[in-house]
Amino acid sequence: MTTIKIHNYELLNFEDYSLLSSKKGITRIKSKKMIKALHELKDYCDTPTTTAHIDNILKRHQLTHIDLPDLDTLLKIDIDIPSPYFKRIVILHTQGEHWAAARNILEQEIKLPLTWLPLEMDSIKNIDGGPSLVILLPNSQNINSIKTMYFALARGHRENFTTVGYFTPDSFTMTQPYSISLANPCLFCSVDRVVHFETQLPSRSAWNATMKFCSTNNVDLPNPKLSALQHSLVIGLIGRKISAMTAQRAPSFYQDNVLSNTTINLHSSVICEERPPHWHLCDCLGGTHA
Repeated sequence: MTTIKIHNYELLNFEDYSLLSSKKGITRIKSKKMIKALHELKDYCDTPTTTAHIDNILKRHQLTHIDLPDLDTLLKIDIDIPSPYFKRIVILHTQGEHWAAARNILEQEIKLPLTWLPLEMDSIKNIDGGPSLVILLPNSQNINSIKTMYFALARGHRENFTTVGYFTPDSFTMTQPYSISLANPCLFCSVDRVVHFETQLPSRSAWNATMKFCSTNNVDLPNPKLSALQHSLVIGLIGRKISAMTAQRAPSFYQDNVLSNTTINLHSSVICEERPPHWHLCDCLGGTHA
């Protein structure tokens, strides 16, 4: 049984025919059976399905003479799509009105099952059911408590990937997804490096000094107050990160394209990507948390 994905298309209905607009072009369709079948097939666009399922839909509309090669002349169809690695998305968050808005939007946009849990250690035991993309969205930033949960998630669910959404004064960042099995650089390869060097030789960066103070004194750093537009930018970046990790990709889509920090400037809306390296003193390189 072959897995396929039909790319999205549009149907414009007229009295005696319909116009099919797809990535293959625009086609005039007169067959009422075919038009009904295309309306039903549209529910499965951009989602992996099987050739057997498509054949059943065509048979239901008495189109047994139509097969996949015939459909491929009308619609863009990807064949032999690999099964998605992730079985679901898990978002751990602290209660807040802005995350409630994010929940409503993301549940409409994300194809995979989406689970929302409180951002606390007890929630870790509720994360099961196969490989998951786990997203931490704290309302404030306590570096030490986030670190404890981050590595507890990695250690307890080695097949999962974990990413954190955090704020700086002018931006919001979704960190590189980290998996203890893959052993790629983690969030704290960046954070602990900054704190370490700020301790050894203080810089002129107010943000670095703030990170070092909060980490050393176990202090919460509250998130900035955002406008409605800035909230929408944050939600959009979360959706972008989820899509980058879960969407079906062409063979030329490389690991570095997804295992990176993604940051959006909350004033200019500019998005940039960064691929942080390992830090040789980080706990993820065989330290106490690994």
